Amino acid sequence: MPRITHIELNSAIPESLGSFYSKVFGWIFQKKQTGNENYWFLFTGMGASEAGINAGIKPQSTPKLQWVPTIHVDGIDAALKKIVDNGGKITHPKRAVTSTGYLAYCEDPEGNLFGILEKDSSVE
Repeated sequence: MPRITHIELNSAIPESLGSFYSKVFGWIFQKKQTGNENYWFLFTGMGASEAGINAGIKPQSTPKLQWVPTIHVDGIDAALKKIVDNGGKITHPKRAVTSTGYLAYCEDPEGNLFGILEKDSSVE
């Protein structure tokens, strides 16, 4: 079955946006080393057995189009604090999702929307 294998963000300032995701989630931010194009990778996991999707950041060349990725976090309150401390904002506060956990929606410093989820199947 086809599945998502990569997500891409458009950015006015890719280096700054990569730094935000690196500081908040510990992702590895790295400029593409081949070719002439300006492109950066965000590696969200270090092993092939680790679940997740890697991302790319490219200079914004078209009107902003967004996908809304949801990022698994171990502690949603700590993640929300890091997001705000690093220039992001909370757009939809933490809420309980029955049998799933806690979910919030945020924006990075350039206004890209993303969700964060702390899994907890005991949430009612």
